[in-house]
Amino acid sequence: MRVVEVTDKAVSIWLSGEDTRGLGDMTGLVHQALSEAGLKPWTSAEADVFTAGSEVLLIARPGRLKGFYFNDLRALIRGALACEDVPSSLYLCPDGYLLVLSPKSAPEALYQAGDPRYLTPDWEYHTAEQGFFLLTRNAVRTLRHYFAF
Repeated sequence: MRVVEVTDKAVSIWLSGEDTRGLGDMTGLVHQALSEAGLKPWTSAEADVFTAGSEVLLIARPGRLKGFYFNDLRALIRGALACEDVPSSLYLCPDGYLLVLSPKSAPEALYQAGDPRYLTPDWEYHTAEQGFFLLTRNAVRTLRHYFAF
């Protein structure tokens, strides 16, 4: 027996008995649940698994993006020059800059130059509305191209 509850913020799936064999493909289960509910599958997800006897509860939510906030342009450039090319976007915020990376790429050099932020996809969209979207996908590559000496 499988019970699924789906929203755009979370997916919970109860599995019991022989259904727990499908737990090896958690990404597939979450993708299928979102698709069946008419929602767009998430690009990345975080999940927690809880067991109770032979039953399993899987709770998944959209993966958080990793961002780094910089107070000034010099710190942003210093951070971008110190790391390898990673998929990234850059926003101009009212008080500084926000460099947003994919969840799996967080170069150590950025921790030394900026303040780390963990962002939900909704928060990224909110930032884009409040600030200015400067560079997409290849922000680090573009900054390295123009500011590397």
